[in-house]
Amino acid sequence: MSERAYRDQVVEELDEAVLMLDKSDVILDLNAAAAALSSRPAEELLGQSVQTIFDDSRGVPKSRVERIEIRTPDGPRQFEVSTSEISDRDDELLGRTVLLRDVTERETREQQLEVLTRVLRHNLRNDLDTVLAYAEEVENPTTRDRLKSNAKRLGETASKARAIEDVLSNSAESPSTVDISDIVRSVADRFRDEYPDCTVTVEAPEQLSVVSHRQLLDRLVTELGENAIQHNDQSAPTVDISVRARTVDTERVRIGIAVADDGPGIPEWEREIIQQEQESALKHGTGLGLWLVNWITTTLNGDLAFDSREPTGSVVTVSIHAGPERTR
Repeated sequence: MSERAYRDQVVEELDEAVLMLDKSDVILDLNAAAAALSSRPAEELLGQSVQTIFDDSRGVPKSRVERIEIRTPDGPRQFEVSTSEISDRDDELLGRTVLLRDVTERETREQQLEVLTRVLRHNLRNDLDTVLAYAEEVENPTTRDRLKSNAKRLGETASKARAIEDVLSNSAESPSTVDISDIVRSVADRFRDEYPDCTVTVEAPEQLSVVSHRQLLDRLVTELGENAIQHNDQSAPTVDISVRARTVDTERVRIGIAVADDGPGIPEWEREIIQQEQESALKHGTGLGLWLVNWITTTLNGDLAFDSREPTGSVVTVSIHAGPERTR
């Protein structure tokens, strides 16, 4: 094998996407990983502007490493992009090579650690301080109620932390065939048993079998439903869960799971925290539920959207890609 053929084979088999551009950012060559970032065949991308893949007015970083989001056929992904200039003997710019490394899982893990650290440092510490402050006054009924309330929150936080650990473990497992309709109905049945005053409805196909992760989908629907019920100020809350499916191509189906409630709605500031995917010391969420929903959605290459419901309430919708569906 010639040296050139060897180099071509190595580049083609790289997990990282590699593109070669001219000085006008027109694609001259690309490997299979780069072609997979677009829904168009590789041969159709040659001679096209790199914006066909990037779909971003910012353009390609010229001389530095930068993180960007690209909406791939499998959903939005985070990439670390680095570029190298190609010049002739007179130092005239001929073009650039662009390398894109998928760092979605790494960014998600960093975010998880950041939020978990904040919760353990802030929420648990403050609740424990309250418990300790009233520990000597357990004879007082009011104090006992406060102790029980704080202890309950501590238990819920610990439970949520265990759920996150499960999600981290399950996300590494290979996908399998699951029936999303069955998962949603099973979760709804659990809610009806646990919250008898709550009305839970389900609108879904009789069967919706796809290739995905059962544990992650179960936890996703559970978190959305618990958030809708536990933060509801109605005496008899109503939660409506709907499932939609749309075939993208022979290899993928787009699943939409929407959970609507009649509660006070999710505060705008909390929506912003999740959508901006960043916490701070001065502005942080009240718990881990929506973060867990966000992380699972990212793991499943999906999108998360928040909407208001009239006259009151919220609608949280998760759209994910999965393997081929089989319905009846």
